[in-house]
Amino acid sequence: SSEYYLENRVAINQQQRERSYTPHGRESNRRRGHIRRSRMQSLPHDLSIHDWEIAKSWFEYRCAYCLSCDCELLQEHFIPLILGGGYTKTNIVPACHSCNSSKKGKHPEKWCSQDQIERINGFFDFVQVTEAHGH
Repeated sequence: SSEYYLENRVAINQQQRERSYTPHGRESNRRRGHIRRSRMQSLPHDLSIHDWEIAKSWFEYRCAYCLSCDCELLQEHFIPLILGGGYTKTNIVPACHSCNSSKKGKHPEKWCSQDQIERINGFFDFVQVTEAHGH
């Protein structure tokens, strides 16, 4: 209740700050931001934490673009939000900070190599087939 919050707001705020510094907390904050931006643009936003884990696993915990494996993976919109790409399991791929920052809002065909596009489309095909079979 609001009375509890008022009495304990310092402790609650401290817990929230501490949680945001954990890997799980950072991931949760990023996810909320992605969902918010998708909603603001009326784009689909159904990527779950489980879907994200599947994506990272499929790419063997490497960047989907450069295949780097010694980095924190970010959720990258293959088709950028500004070009109508939602926060969905058929549009989010793992990317290193360098690739994510470099690609920004560019269309994949203007930034990616043909090999990268084929690798990522292979993942999206896998997701669609898995979904069609009810997994």
